[in-house]
Amino acid sequence: MTDYIARADVDVEASAQKVWDTITTDASEVNFGAEVDSDWRPGSPITWRGEWNGTSFEDRGEIVEADAPRRLVLTHYSPSSGAEDTPENHHRLTYELSEKEGVTHLAFSQDGNASESAQAESEKNWRQHLTAIKERAEA
Repeated sequence: MTDYIARADVDVEASAQKVWDTITTDASEVNFGAEVDSDWRPGSPITWRGEWNGTSFEDRGEIVEADAPRRLVLTHYSPSSGAEDTPENHHRLTYELSEKEGVTHLAFSQDGNASESAQAESEKNWRQHLTAIKERAEA
């Protein structure tokens, strides 16, 4: 898989801990309505179940790093991609949180996009995800 990295970021008027909790505790609320299941510990599995554009899906991955409330790294694989379930076809998702004076900067990246257009589409989707995190954390 060619490595075009999708990036998105947002400033959230909430503590880093609140943003972290929103990502991990309110995960289904901020992941396009998908049910998210994980204990958020390194080495543990994570699954996303839901419906996207009228089609049911069950994606999976693994928690790689969880340094609350600063950094969360996980892998993501979607069988609906049509790609073989091999490590090189898994995306790495990275959340980095830094807090200053009650505002948390949340930077996100996803590697493993196959083209510039796939990168652009991923960035559009991840901006929606970060907006949902911001809205939920600030509520």
